[in-house]
Amino acid sequence: NAGFQPVATIRQQQGIARAIVPPPPLAHTDVRAVEERDWPELLELDTGAYGADRQTILQALQVKSDCIVAERAGQIAGYAMIRNFGRGQVIGPVVADSDALAIQLIAPLIQKRAGTFLRLDTPVEEGELTEFLSAAGLVLYDTVTEMYLGKQRRATTGAVLYGLAAHSLG
Repeated sequence: NAGFQPVATIRQQQGIARAIVPPPPLAHTDVRAVEERDWPELLELDTGAYGADRQTILQALQVKSDCIVAERAGQIAGYAMIRNFGRGQVIGPVVADSDALAIQLIAPLIQKRAGTFLRLDTPVEEGELTEFLSAAGLVLYDTVTEMYLGKQRRATTGAVLYGLAAHSLG
């Protein structure tokens, strides 16, 4: 294994999105389109969740993506992006502090695109999120093992990565 250690099994969830009933809103949480003023805080949140500064990558994705944020008590608590990719669109990255918040961010992206091909690559192996994705038509297609060399950098508590930007970008 040349010193590499497994981080997680990444689930490639994809399929034709179904019409879904959005989950009830979370208390004290506003999900809305990203605004220019949100970017410094969004980048800081992402750096903590991912464990490295991805400002250059996220700025490149910003011009190709729709992005929404979750705001709680005046602070950005999570975000999700969606962009054209392959034969449809890919949701990611997604950063949130709970399965429930990740679902709040992902649901409107799926809801607007019912009947189209969507994909989300997630390190979440089971639970509310993967059940929600499957019910929305994004079923498990494949898995890969994510590996790291050196110190594991990704957050495991608080805001964490729920959806990869891409396999090559994390």
